[in-house]
Amino acid sequence: MFPRHARSLACRALFVLSASSAVLHPQPPPPSHPDVLQVNGVGSGLVPLDGPWQFHLGDDPAWSSPAFDDSSWEQIAVDEPWGAQTHNGYTGRAWYRRHIVFQGVPGAAPDIALYMPITRDACEVYWNGRLVGGFGKLPPHAVWYYDSVWPYTLGLGKPTAGVIAIRVWKAPYDAYGDPTSGGLEGAPLAGNAEAVANARAAHDYHWLRTSEFSIGLDVCYALTAVLCFLVWLGDRRQRILGWMALYAVSPLATFLLDNLPLLVPYRWDYGLLFLAFAAGEIGLWYVLIELLELDRHTRFKRITAILACIVVGCALLQGVLHLLNWESGPARLYLILDHAFTLVTDLVDLYPLVFIPLAFKKRLGISRSILAVFAMLNQIVQVMPSIFTERILFTNFHALDPFLNFDLHLGGSDLGIQDIGNALLFLCIVYALVNYLDRSRTRQHELETEFRSARELQQFLIPACLPDVPGFTLTSAYRPARDVGGDFFQIIEVDSSATLIVLGDVSGKGLKAAMAVSVIVGAVRALASAQSQPHQLLRELNSHLHSSLGGAFATCAILRISAAGACAFSSAGHPPPLLNGREMQASGALPLGIASDESYEEIRFSVQPEDTLALYTDGLLEARNHSGELFGFARLQSLFATRPTATQAADAAEQFGQDDDITVLTLTRISAAELQISRLSQGLKGRDFSHAG
Repeated sequence: MFPRHARSLACRALFVLSASSAVLHPQPPPPSHPDVLQVNGVGSGLVPLDGPWQFHLGDDPAWSSPAFDDSSWEQIAVDEPWGAQTHNGYTGRAWYRRHIVFQGVPGAAPDIALYMPITRDACEVYWNGRLVGGFGKLPPHAVWYYDSVWPYTLGLGKPTAGVIAIRVWKAPYDAYGDPTSGGLEGAPLAGNAEAVANARAAHDYHWLRTSEFSIGLDVCYALTAVLCFLVWLGDRRQRILGWMALYAVSPLATFLLDNLPLLVPYRWDYGLLFLAFAAGEIGLWYVLIELLELDRHTRFKRITAILACIVVGCALLQGVLHLLNWESGPARLYLILDHAFTLVTDLVDLYPLVFIPLAFKKRLGISRSILAVFAMLNQIVQVMPSIFTERILFTNFHALDPFLNFDLHLGGSDLGIQDIGNALLFLCIVYALVNYLDRSRTRQHELETEFRSARELQQFLIPACLPDVPGFTLTSAYRPARDVGGDFFQIIEVDSSATLIVLGDVSGKGLKAAMAVSVIVGAVRALASAQSQPHQLLRELNSHLHSSLGGAFATCAILRISAAGACAFSSAGHPPPLLNGREMQASGALPLGIASDESYEEIRFSVQPEDTLALYTDGLLEARNHSGELFGFARLQSLFATRPTATQAADAAEQFGQDDDITVLTLTRISAAELQISRLSQGLKGRDFSHAG
């Protein structure tokens, strides 16, 4: 998971500012209380209100009163949380009290302001029993923030003697809680408004200075996410860019939730953070799977999808869990449940350690090999701290603290081991992604070249100009579903009075189907010269193609037709022809290329003058509209009952919703009168009238 920037940076940003003229002069305490802090020179700088403070667990509004006797309370320091002192793991309410005498500097600003340190998780500050400010909101309707590490300021009024009482509430620990936290984590600083404002500005500058690297890295992630998302929108086939956008947007979301804590209360922020982490992890998985070419296994993709659902489900459950009221309920149960969900998430997050080693067997090149190595190392660096954080909560295991708390200082920025791991992995992914896209463009160019060649080849396989079929008017239409299709037809003259019409459909689409078409058409033309009977030609064609289609198959119909209208038809799994809109009855048989010893039956019939015979591929039947309804036999028969041309029939199916290659042939027998006129016209064209008259 990505680092929690604000927690790791701001906890190291504690500092104490003191002007050279601000001096602490303890005076003999009054008899009423053993520990009274005398603060002189307030107004000329900032004075730390350190030393022992009175402290008591529990809650009573009367403890804000300056008259309350707190001499029996225990004393603790305020420069570190109560969990690091005597109350490890305590959550709930507690009070701090300090008896102070403020004395201002003549001529300085009359009012005193306080610069309050980190307070976990919500507090109210009282001065002489008057509420003067606070951070968050205490129960029963608690409001606190994911990173309550930002100092805050408040005013006390004119210098005088009194009691500062701080009422603190620590929220129940979650899976990432620290049992050594709670309450104040630094001494309040007193001074005039200008000095307090300067201290706040210095803190903000220090945070910004130490966060430069993390902010710069997150900006790079954000720009990458935007760029990948925009390119993916333009081409949804580039799935890797969509996953890269999801992966890269996660650090930005995490950074905003970490470092702008007042935007979202902790109840909502916690679940949103886990969703951001889940999005980043899932995006990273799929980016790695695509880059390492592990996306071709159906079972592997199914496992990845299941694990992704588990991660998102745990994130949602943790978010819902945190919305429940655990302030006065069984906080231990909440902690156990939160740890259970976190542990499941952490174990699933180790998933890349399982699939990344598979990439090394593929010899993917130097860029992707380096990516695989860094991805494995980074996953260990990101997940292991979370696991050991949980181990610390339950077993007080600190052996890996030096590794987990490793810091590198670079130009004023503090870099943790997770920051370094994220930066290196990001660079590796970007480098591998650029190479991947470059290879994809090269492959795409090669495919386009192959498709152009296939289209050029198909122009020779599909007759552009229809030959004459004696005694018939012929129309044709060919509409591939893609650039190249799997339908084919050939018109072969047997002799002066008979013609073979071969129509078929190869399984599949695209380039592979087009290549199979070229094999079939070549075989048809070679075999038709020796055998013109449809059923025998199909048998020889099937025997020839059985081992030549590379696992594909093809339906095929062969029609032998004479000028006198005598027809012989045989089919290998292809729809029978339509005569005047009525389907001819033909025996079924297996398509070509399935069984080498398949035999085919032949039917004989006659076509009368003005009859129309139509042959088609199943793309016509399987046209599908937006509601999923097929074109179907009923529409097909109604369409051909009107005796349309092949173009009209193909247009009707295409407008309905083309889903596959469509090929239509129609043959209309010429009437005797038309045939006589045609012969007369041909005879007149052959005579020489140059000497007439």
